[in-house]
Amino acid sequence: MNKALQTMTALALMVLVLISGCTQQQSVQSTAPTNTDNSFVPSGPGPNTQTPVNSGANTPDYQPNPPSEAPPAVETPPATEPATPTETIPPEPSTPPVPPAAIQPTVKEFTVIADEQHFDPATITVSKGDTVRITFSFNDEDIYHGGLDIKSPYFTVSYRKDGSTKTVEFVAEKSFTYTGYWPATGVRKASGQVEVSN
Repeated sequence: MNKALQTMTALALMVLVLISGCTQQQSVQSTAPTNTDNSFVPSGPGPNTQTPVNSGANTPDYQPNPPSEAPPAVETPPATEPATPTETIPPEPSTPPVPPAAIQPTVKEFTVIADEQHFDPATITVSKGDTVRITFSFNDEDIYHGGLDIKSPYFTVSYRKDGSTKTVEFVAEKSFTYTGYWPATGVRKASGQVEVSN
């Protein structure tokens, strides 16, 4: 009987010790600081105490590395087309100015009727430097059958009774006489005059 009682008392004490130990452990855990950064927290002093590992997440002095900035983009200049060589056009040779048309001298025209006996008109008057044009018309009734030659320092006319006219042109420089001749014998016939005034 006494032995059984002792056994029961010992068991009761062991239960109380176990309960007391669990209660103390829960109290210690409830009063211990909460480790929010998953670092090691020592359970008490001793030779196996480890230094807390600071992850830096909740430490005020922790400064995360700034994100690396991308290097500034280098602007590529637009592609330029090769310059087209400029064709050099040589200047055109200057054309000398065209002088105004030379003033044509006035042509003084005359018609003279000629035969062996006379020239009509007998005298022609012009100015020095004039261009003179004389058309000889022949009167065949008073001309030898061989025809008529008219000679002067400025012109010579040969007429052979063919009904044609003869025209001469010259620049008047000085007065002169023109004379008719028979072609075959050179017999002298009528004369005419060109008078040139200054």
